[in-house]
Amino acid sequence: MKADKDPLSEHLRKEILQQFLLLFQRHHICQQESGSACRGHIRKNSWTMLLNIRLIRLEKEYKLVSYDVENCFGTIPVELAIKIIREEFDKVESYTNIPCDRFIKLIEFCMCECNYFVFENQFYQQEIGLFMGSALSSILVERVIEKAVDETMINWISICLFGKFTSMITSLLCLKIESSW
Repeated sequence: MKADKDPLSEHLRKEILQQFLLLFQRHHICQQESGSACRGHIRKNSWTMLLNIRLIRLEKEYKLVSYDVENCFGTIPVELAIKIIREEFDKVESYTNIPCDRFIKLIEFCMCECNYFVFENQFYQQEIGLFMGSALSSILVERVIEKAVDETMINWISICLFGKFTSMITSLLCLKIESSW
């Protein structure tokens, strides 16, 4: 049994998603061009990361580490993602006519009201975390992980190379590590 989709809400959802994608893609490109937010780290894709790793000579005491955020969509609360978007709204403000409060309400609508799925003819709604399959969720996951990295790891570890692709992070630590790994 298929549910009839409301064409207006479906159109609204697609329009909202298109606006978010456009805004955050523009912001991400601006960050990369200015270099201010990236601070020399690679945030484009895995191919760029591979090309840059090949140019680096690894010293014996350097460590190449890789992190993967397990179940990142399901473990990131919608509230956290919204808090980060609200805090960083000034970065996308010049690209939209939508005021911050309305922008946040649109995200809440997309993430909290449009997160249904069907399994064996039964409707379900995701209650915790961001849902996979949504392009908006991917953008929010990206922002949450970047914020976490910016506020933690990059500030206290000496890193020669840093690459991030969605929930996977690879970095080359440029410090002598006393303990053996």
